Amino acid sequence: MKYDFIIAGGGIAGLTTAILLQKEGFRVKVLERTKELKEVGAGLGLGANAWKGLARLEMGIP
Repeated sequence: MKYDFIIAGGGIAGLTTAILLQKEGFRVKVLERTKELKEVGAGLGLGANAWKGLARLEMGIP
């Protein structure tokens, strides 16, 4: 299969970018070194502007 975009890394930025590109109709492949995506014991805080951005991408909590 031919992809329009190949993204290196399945972290927050990579997955968010992949979802947005797919919503726009692009074929996307995400490459991640780990076999399984899981929690690694880190926390993440998001400011109001981040929540607004996620909502605009239709990825936020309603």
